[in-house]
Amino acid sequence: MFAMVKNVIKNLFSRPSTRLFPYQTREFFPNVRGSIDNDPEVCIYCGACQMRCPSEAIVVNRAEKVWTINPYKCILCGVCAQICPKKSIAIHSEYVHPQSSKVKKIRQKKVVEEAQSHA
Repeated sequence: MFAMVKNVIKNLFSRPSTRLFPYQTREFFPNVRGSIDNDPEVCIYCGACQMRCPSEAIVVNRAEKVWTINPYKCILCGVCAQICPKKSIAIHSEYVHPQSSKVKKIRQKKVVEEAQSHA
């Protein structure tokens, strides 16, 4: 009984053991794999990432210049980022926030069409 009282008093006058979460967040550990993203302006849509993806989570459409990843199939191994010749694929340490529906990430190169004005 006295050991428990000693423990209660010690805990009353010491700092909390946990962080006050939404106000204090912990930094991610180095080399944590949280999410994958592609920069469509740098990507050449060669399809190397699609061919090397072990879980077949990446689909590249060269004709339409569309890069799609299914984050629910992706195992975050990082092979796509290592094999990319232009290094347009990046692995971020931030985790994806919970979602209520399954959504695929689609990255597409924006084609700028110049309108010719006739003077």
